[in-house]
Amino acid sequence: MKPLEHLLELFMFNARWLLAPFYVGMIIVFAGYENFVSRIDVADHIDRPSWMGKVGFTDLKIKLIGSIVAISGIELLKLFVTVGEPVAQQELIWKVVIHATLVISGVLFALMDRIGGKTPH
Repeated sequence: MKPLEHLLELFMFNARWLLAPFYVGMIIVFAGYENFVSRIDVADHIDRPSWMGKVGFTDLKIKLIGSIVAISGIELLKLFVTVGEPVAQQELIWKVVIHATLVISGVLFALMDRIGGKTPH
């Protein structure tokens, strides 16, 4: 019984990675809503994160690149969802390359900001 229990626990622990794409998508949605629709007003709530509602230059850059990546991802998704229509391989390759470039740029922006925040001014 113990090996079966261990196997179940191991499966449950590793299954968290199945939700990783969902969490990444939710972060893009959260940033897009706050950027383009309305600020999320939960100022008095006890579970409100301290970073919420504070937008500095660094935060704005990250939110902007997040929104651009989301738009690129939507365009790529539209291309994948059009079932039955022939998709030009060249168009698919270019959209994937552009999307990957935007994602990598966003990660590099975040990395530069993190490194820059640790250096004394």
